[in-house]
Amino acid sequence: MLKSLYLHFYSEHLYGHHKYVSTPNDPATAKFGQTLYEFIPQTIKGGFMNAWKRECKATKKLGKSPYSLNNNFIQWLSMEAIFTFSIWCIWGWKTLGLFLFQAFFSIFMLETINYIRHYGLQRKKQANRLYEPVTTKHSWNAPQTLQNFMLIKVQRHSDHHANSYKPYQTLLSCEDSPNLPCGYTVCVLASFFPPVWFRIINPLAEATNKQGQPNEEQMKKSNDALKIWLAIQTSIISILALII
Repeated sequence: MLKSLYLHFYSEHLYGHHKYVSTPNDPATAKFGQTLYEFIPQTIKGGFMNAWKRECKATKKLGKSPYSLNNNFIQWLSMEAIFTFSIWCIWGWKTLGLFLFQAFFSIFMLETINYIRHYGLQRKKQANRLYEPVTTKHSWNAPQTLQNFMLIKVQRHSDHHANSYKPYQTLLSCEDSPNLPCGYTVCVLASFFPPVWFRIINPLAEATNKQGQPNEEQMKKSNDALKIWLAIQTSIISILALII
């Protein structure tokens, strides 16, 4: 994560996201009806602030100043600053600009994937006012074989959250997990266009939250929207291929 200037992600992902996933307390869970462009600032800012507060608290427990190198967060910022400064010193402004662009793009794509694999799913509050435990129903799965092979099974995200101790290569597709209507590639592209994304995913997310699994009518509604999007996407690619 150093090359993406996102070292604090380690803390927030393990100790924040996995604990609060699919609740309003998790900035990395997109709310139902929230666009990607609303989500990105939320998750970047929220993750940064949560990690800062968490590491400050941990440092204080050790009897150390949170504004010293005893704080992991300060260490991460220092490493990122030194790394960035070194790139400028060695290769100059142009390379620094390219580096910062790729760092931003990496963060954007990481959080876009977070957006699609948690969009709209909610854990219910129990009688004791605590949220129900995390299960395979609280994140989107994508069982497509080829993409899972290429992405080291990262699309089997439901199993990752339900069993966070498992290495990625051992993750499984779970029968009771909600499934995205297609792989990450198509979903990511659709998420760039909120009306398209909502038409595809909203019927599935709403049904999953209410009844656990969408019925045939809701599946058909989502699939019809997906077919239209795939046709548009194919047409755009064909036109670009002819132009280029």
